Amino acid sequence: ARAALNADFQRYHDAYDVEPEFAGTEDAEMAARLRALGDCPPGSLGRAYFDFYQRYGLNFPGEPGGGDVIFVAHDFTHVLAGYEPDGPGELALQGILVSATDGDQHFSNFCASLSLHEAGMLESSVGITPKVGTLGRPGAAEELADAIRRGAQCTADFATIDHLARADEPIED
Repeated sequence: ARAALNADFQRYHDAYDVEPEFAGTEDAEMAARLRALGDCPPGSLGRAYFDFYQRYGLNFPGEPGGGDVIFVAHDFTHVLAGYEPDGPGELALQGILVSATDGDQHFSNFCASLSLHEAGMLESSVGITPKVGTLGRPGAAEELADAIRRGAQCTADFATIDHLARADEPIED
């Protein structure tokens, strides 16, 4: 069943959103531009992104061990939504995105997140160990439900905006 699930996901999943300025880029220049977001004003989107990476000790995409370009837009959505990069946070992030778009844009990623973090069935290409029962953790199911409620209040898909073009803007905007 695991092999069939992984094969279906590879055939049917939505294409990941890629930050427009980095389409086709996965190198040290991209990593340097992401590191430079640390120079953005305090309280800005770019500075919050930089701080997110520092808080979790993550390497930036384009650096060794930093993952590829798809993580740029994905991690900007973590910053904007306020969800941690852990099992409950990943489920909540996908829940808010599905709800914000009525499921059209992000449904397969939500299913993949459930398969990885709840059912322990999806294999991860980035070293995440599949887990079972994440929603059974204290507060996790409530966080997902709240994310779905929050997403229904969104008026746009905040995963697809040009985050880098807005890096100096206050995160609240």
